[in-house]
Amino acid sequence: MAASRKGPGPVLPDHNPLSGVIIIRTSGEVVLCTEPARTWLQQYFGARLAMGPVALPAALFDWALDRLKGEGKGRRLREVRRDPLVRSSADRCLVATLLVDHGKDLHLMRLEEFALSAPPASLAALGLTAREAEVLSWVAQGKTNREVGLILGASSRTVAKHLEHVFQKIGVESRTAAILKAWLAGGHAILGQTGYSSQQSTLNSLTTRPPSNEDM
Repeated sequence: MAASRKGPGPVLPDHNPLSGVIIIRTSGEVVLCTEPARTWLQQYFGARLAMGPVALPAALFDWALDRLKGEGKGRRLREVRRDPLVRSSADRCLVATLLVDHGKDLHLMRLEEFALSAPPASLAALGLTAREAEVLSWVAQGKTNREVGLILGASSRTVAKHLEHVFQKIGVESRTAAILKAWLAGGHAILGQTGYSSQQSTLNSLTTRPPSNEDM
């Protein structure tokens, strides 16, 4: 009996990032800045950098000092939230993380650039508002509601409310199904021969669930 041939499943987007490094002191002084990092400071923060010393743009400087104070030298603190700084531009985003070392007063800032799986502009055809498209775009990037709220300057409750409207407008019942539909709109997923409606129905039945704490 010949084996049945199935079409390919969804093709997941490539999340391999490009990276750059900046080393700073507790004062915010830049000790080292790689070329990719210098380029992204200009692209994502509008920094005007000559060939001389690099200074952190205000938004990155304030975020870094906040992180350094949160992990103060010699303090016994409860676990600190190490939220990254995220900036987006068209179909790409930049994520900054900081590894604190007060002992040597040299702190490693890592910058990584990712391609967005479903840029907001690609979601216009789904009939979403600009804000709903932003929310779905970041959810499609794998962000929780809390993380999306941090990026967009909104509460996780507001993000959840936007997602409710998104689900209604695009005709899905789960977060995973919404992500797949966003990937399709962004051109980052390809459906097999069974077509969208049947795959979507199967996906909905497998993934419909009440929101978990991780989604909030």
